[in-house]
Amino acid sequence: ASDGWLIEDVYMAIKQGVSVLYVGFVAQYYVGFVVATPAIGWAGPQLHLWALYNRGERDLLDTFLPDLVEIAKARGAVRITMQSPRKGWERRGAALGMHYINSQFAMEV
Repeated sequence: ASDGWLIEDVYMAIKQGVSVLYVGFVAQYYVGFVVATPAIGWAGPQLHLWALYNRGERDLLDTFLPDLVEIAKARGAVRITMQSPRKGWERRGAALGMHYINSQFAMEV
């Protein structure tokens, strides 16, 4: 989806320590990545997922959402948030346990 960010944005956010890159492997095969930014949201600490990439058939969120929940908890976050311009995310987000609040998807952890 074209969210308006460039690969250079991802690089700089990671290089500056603002965001963290999590790389997904299943049985030693690369399946994608997530870029997350710890932040203070409208109701407390959160882990915002702003860049996700799936490689192949495996859905990164389906596979690693329990791990992302544990990462969020370890960082003191009370929710995981994300945004997407893609149509269908209201249904997809609901299937993952996310709610659409304040123009973003959020799930309590």
